Amino acid sequence: MKLKSWRWSRLTEPSALKRLVTHPNWIVPLIMSLLMLWFASDEAIDFSLIFTWLCRLCWLILGVAVLQNICCADEYYEIKSGKKIIRKIYLYTSGYFKRNIKVNMVMKEKNYEIHQPIEAHHYDFEKWDDFTSFLFEIDNEYYYSSPVAEAQPLGRCIGATVFSPSGKEKQVTILDGCDILTLEADAFFLNGVYIPPLASQQIYANITNKKMAKPQDYLVAKHGKKYIVYGLYYLNRPTCLQLRISNVIFKEGAQEVILQWNNKHGYQEIFRSNHSVKRAVSDIFVELTYRHGIGGTIRKFNEQTQKLDLLYKGYFHAIDFDSGSIIGDQGYEFVPNT
Repeated sequence: MKLKSWRWSRLTEPSALKRLVTHPNWIVPLIMSLLMLWFASDEAIDFSLIFTWLCRLCWLILGVAVLQNICCADEYYEIKSGKKIIRKIYLYTSGYFKRNIKVNMVMKEKNYEIHQPIEAHHYDFEKWDDFTSFLFEIDNEYYYSSPVAEAQPLGRCIGATVFSPSGKEKQVTILDGCDILTLEADAFFLNGVYIPPLASQQIYANITNKKMAKPQDYLVAKHGKKYIVYGLYYLNRPTCLQLRISNVIFKEGAQEVILQWNNKHGYQEIFRSNHSVKRAVSDIFVELTYRHGIGGTIRKFNEQTQKLDLLYKGYFHAIDFDSGSIIGDQGYEFVPNT
């Protein structure tokens, strides 16, 4: 508990008074105080001045412990813009003797207060480079409290900073600085994006043409036959940027797709697998092409020629479907370096 979260108004709230029997924070001071009082009032002991003050001290400790348990929050956060406090958030757990522990959130800003139960352990406070934010969940729906909004609805969490709004399959919301960015597309691909070695050294912001570091994650948006690749950064502050990368490989359902950047037309699809047998995405493509028996090809994407080089063609005697490792004819063994 933090003394900074002390609120005298809690003394009139029934839920706050219940904490005296559901929270053990004050149990130790209570037991110590009662034992010392019993010891001080024992008839066999001379009730001198020192024990009188000891008795008073015990009552004082007990009173402070009780007040602190009622008036202080279990967790306390401040939403800031720079050094300016925009909003205060108090979290009170429902107690240790309940099967499903809930957290009662109080969000306070100037002249209003919001009281809302949220999911226990499904919240996150972040300190970014120039502001703070609070992410929390209510009934499988995430919300974002930042300096620009008290609680913006996001949707179901599908990535570190990416969410899917309920009932909107062609839309995602992304944390972008203090605010949120809403994107619409026919389809989105978040997991399973791979950038080949040479391409990963030349990543540029599409609008500013500024060279960028590798993002923490990628998001591919598909509009008909056109694609947009976004970089998701969330080390110093959550940021979403359109990126220009020479080649991007990603998984679209069961197929693997290679995109090539064209300055006139944007991303163009230059390859799509048909019968891929591996789950991990890389510049290695293992496909079943034999009609009779289990066999096919292993090919590697060549960034210099923008084509696939054939590494093996023949029967597959063993397949690791996760990595794409193959044991082929005459003891041939292939283990991709992914």
